Amino acid sequence: MKCLKCGSQNPAGAKSCGECGISLESRCPGCGNGYPVHFKFCSECGHKLQTTAESSSIDYSQPQSYTPKFLAEKILTQRSSIEGERKVLTVMFTDVANFTPLSERVGPEVVHQIMDGCFRILLEETHRYEGTINQFTGDGVMALFGAPVAHEDHAVRACHAALAIQKALKPFGEDLKSRYGVDFRMRVGLNSGPVIVGAIGDDLRMDYTAVGDTTNLAARMEQMAEPGKILLTASTCRLARDFFEFQELGKKKVKGKQEEQEIFELIRVGDFSSRLDAAAARGLTPFIGREQAVGELMRGFEKVRSGAGQVLGIVGEAGVGKSRLLLEFRGRLPMGEYCYLEGRCIRFGHAMAYLPIREIVRSYFGIVEGEPDGTRTEKIAGGLSSLDEELRPSLIPLQELLGIKVEDPSWLALEPREKRERIFKSAGDLLQGESRSRPLVIAVEDLHWIDKSSEEFLDYFMRYLKGVRILLLLLYRPEYHHDWGKNPFFRRVSTDQLPSESGAALVSALLKGGEVASELADLIYSRSGGNPLFMEELTRTLLESGAVRRVDHRYTLADRSFAKQVPETVQGIIAARMDRLSDSLKVTLQAASVIGREFEVDLLGSVNRRGQELISGLSELQELEFVHMKSGSPEPAYFFKHALTQEVAYNSLLIAKRKEIHQRIGDAIEELYPNRLEEFYEVLAAHYSKGESLEKAARYIRLSAEKALKSNSLWVALRLYKELLALLDQEQETDERKKEKIEVLVFMIPILRGLGFPEDPADILQEGARLCKGVQDKRSMAVIHAYAAMAFTYRGDAALGVDYLEQTYLRAVASQEFDIIKEVIVGLIPNYVLRGEFRKVVDVASNVFHLFEKAHPKSNDFGMPADLHVTLLLNRGSAMGFLGDFEHGEEECRKAVSISSNIGRAFSIGDAELSYGTLLAQWGRAGQATAHLQKSIENYEKSQGTIWLPTAWSYLGLAHSFEGDGSRALECLENALRMQVESGLPSLLSLHHCNMSSVHLELGDYDKAIFHAGEAIRLAESNDGKHHEALSLIYLGMAEWRIRRIPNQEAEERLEKAIEKLKDLGLKPWEAQGNLHLGALLAEAGEPEKARQRIGTAESMFLEMGMDHWTARAQSALKRI
Repeated sequence: MKCLKCGSQNPAGAKSCGECGISLESRCPGCGNGYPVHFKFCSECGHKLQTTAESSSIDYSQPQSYTPKFLAEKILTQRSSIEGERKVLTVMFTDVANFTPLSERVGPEVVHQIMDGCFRILLEETHRYEGTINQFTGDGVMALFGAPVAHEDHAVRACHAALAIQKALKPFGEDLKSRYGVDFRMRVGLNSGPVIVGAIGDDLRMDYTAVGDTTNLAARMEQMAEPGKILLTASTCRLARDFFEFQELGKKKVKGKQEEQEIFELIRVGDFSSRLDAAAARGLTPFIGREQAVGELMRGFEKVRSGAGQVLGIVGEAGVGKSRLLLEFRGRLPMGEYCYLEGRCIRFGHAMAYLPIREIVRSYFGIVEGEPDGTRTEKIAGGLSSLDEELRPSLIPLQELLGIKVEDPSWLALEPREKRERIFKSAGDLLQGESRSRPLVIAVEDLHWIDKSSEEFLDYFMRYLKGVRILLLLLYRPEYHHDWGKNPFFRRVSTDQLPSESGAALVSALLKGGEVASELADLIYSRSGGNPLFMEELTRTLLESGAVRRVDHRYTLADRSFAKQVPETVQGIIAARMDRLSDSLKVTLQAASVIGREFEVDLLGSVNRRGQELISGLSELQELEFVHMKSGSPEPAYFFKHALTQEVAYNSLLIAKRKEIHQRIGDAIEELYPNRLEEFYEVLAAHYSKGESLEKAARYIRLSAEKALKSNSLWVALRLYKELLALLDQEQETDERKKEKIEVLVFMIPILRGLGFPEDPADILQEGARLCKGVQDKRSMAVIHAYAAMAFTYRGDAALGVDYLEQTYLRAVASQEFDIIKEVIVGLIPNYVLRGEFRKVVDVASNVFHLFEKAHPKSNDFGMPADLHVTLLLNRGSAMGFLGDFEHGEEECRKAVSISSNIGRAFSIGDAELSYGTLLAQWGRAGQATAHLQKSIENYEKSQGTIWLPTAWSYLGLAHSFEGDGSRALECLENALRMQVESGLPSLLSLHHCNMSSVHLELGDYDKAIFHAGEAIRLAESNDGKHHEALSLIYLGMAEWRIRRIPNQEAEERLEKAIEKLKDLGLKPWEAQGNLHLGALLAEAGEPEKARQRIGTAESMFLEMGMDHWTARAQSALKRI
């Protein structure tokens, strides 16, 4: 029964309010019968009653008229911090079924009386669970649970309210049926989702904006419900499923929604009243990481057994495991040697006087809910007599406490204050009396929701504890404040986050039946901050969303995007905690959330402009366990205890407010750290982008990308340039904007080249051509075409684009447009290399050198950019080696290595070392080659340059083969093949298969040599790699002949044909090797003269080229004939 003066809830049958003492009963003027103040007609004679409720008439158009004082004060107190916030809540719609026929039958005056009575029931039950009526709809209401003040259990409250409404309306409807012969039943619909809270007026009127279908779906549920039923959506069911019984109605078509929606009917309150009860029914996870806390509780119990009363405050944030700790403690107490009593405060029980104390006393006497007053009185009287006859005077006060009707005139004559004192003494005497026979353990859970009367009783009761065997356990969150710490027998037991090892063990226990990937375990632990409940909910969310999958008995993260979600239950807990903060603390927390998971105090102070108040505020937030101070930081700094807390705080801000704070953060960083801005380029880019200060955002993204390139972070630089393009797309595309975009595309090209062309070149070619055409930018167009041609070449289509490049090159040479020449050869030379046209490589490089030398005759470097100088040297040097001019080629490669080392750019060094190593490997100088190729690999890995990295491994394998180390050779080549396949660039696969065939041929594994030679030929034909095709034909012919798959004549013809191809390409080293192989074939085939001729030709060519390794092999072959 609710007191209309103070709003407190009182037990059924109570005559006076347990909070304020006002009478809850009046007398009928017609017959004198007593009636509760909310009755409108006397239950004895039917006389119309003038109730307190009627005397204070309700104006349904004015929220302050019908909102309880305690709720109004809470809303107005927190108004400034909750206006303009995004809230997740539950919406309830109600309406009277068949209202129009009812109205026509009874007339407007009776309808008004009926609806007034109905509205009062709706108001009372909604407000009981701290919902707010946002709108009266004529024959129903729209109510919000979780806004304007957040509730962690908004869906649970809404379900309780809906059931309570239907229960209260049942006798109301029966009365109307008997009076007017009409059926009066309501339909109720619920849905949970986000809304934006707008302005809140002094009259409590609230503006709000629904996000998505939040309110519409709730209204649809109400419209689809049958009279007297409650329908709800899957989102509400998910949040309340542990505490109620639902009937699944399946998926149904809902007006306004394309896809069918899952719909549930709310049946009744479930069997579980707490998360722990529900978890226990599902099966508790192992008790992990709390042995020290259990030990403290056990030591407290031992002190109590020896006669020293104790109060232990078990403190920890929501979900950290306070109730689980209590359960574990109880399980370790000696059976039969103690009495245990428990009371629990509930979220919406602040107005229910003595709620946890009543539960403790009821539990002691074994009183069951719903028992008649007589039975309850007998149990109390019997229990008191059994315990101590001197306690018999406590009967009446304990009857009053439990809401049992008391007729004693002397008791009824007492003032409320005197009744309260006697209730306190009687309850205290009872508990103290029990402790004389055996130790008594009393637990009060969720003290942060305690009502005032119960809190005052506990304060009073602690005076009893000195020298008695009572252990009082108080479980509460850090935001609850009290003065009990001054008592000598009070001790605080903290339950903090789980350490990382315990966290990993909990994740493994949650994900049963498989090994958990370390990345996944770390993610769950770090995002939840080691909070067990948050870890469980996050794990469940990831599983239900499909973001975590089990494959081959191993759990892995399949989709990272879902990992950023905040579980709905956790969202509610954190939002509700935030709403209980003062305005200044909440604003501080939200501003900090925009800075990031970690934040420096000076920066937050500049953004928040709160000065000294900020320091004390952060200390308080640390005490409340929202943030922790960061140790070892050069500047005072804090970090959010949970990443989830930061995200909830950030998401609670409206987009406009976020933008404003992001902008302020950027400005503050510029002001605070003018000499250290390079440290903050990425941070400034992020904040100005989100603050939509596009000019500054673009500037800092450019600077961040340049910084990333300096550290060889190619992927980071690429991501930043893409962000810059997206930013520029937000503005009107003027010619100036087109030029900026072209500039960004040109900057991206060497990065994309270094990363191995990870994206379709057609996209950049198309966009670049459009932009360049619009502003007549020929140079950039040449750069983009060169990139596209190069990309197509490496992707396996070397012919596409090469004609355009050659024509552009020739025109640029004719007009001496050095910028265009420089850009075109970057695409043209690799095309020639991959097609085996090394003479063209030398010609083009030499021609460009000549042009620059002619233009800058007095310059040592011909006025040539260093990168271009290195590119020309290494490509000409390497090409000279393939053409047999090793001495000049070595000189070029040595220069390239020297200049690139002076530049200090890892990717450039990798290119130069690769060319030098390749030349040395072809020359037969394997020892020197391996050193340069290993340096190449190191620098490519350092620079993230993936495009040529497989090639370096391939030639390193070939060099090891020349040294006689076949196993290391195969290991390197297998690595090269794997990396090349992973790169998605097929153009160089023919090289690796060709080298692999060569090694297997040397090792005598002819089947594998045949396989790899065949693959090399197939790939070379599709990519126009004439040189790899010809050399692989030699290996294929030799291997097939050795296992006698083909006759001598056919093998000889194949090798002669391949040698002619190599000769046409000018590849003397490979032509000579072909003659050596053909000579060996002829010698084994019994044709010594022909063999001597071929091997002799090879020897002469090797001698001419200075290929000592191969010369020795040729001479050895001649001796064997």
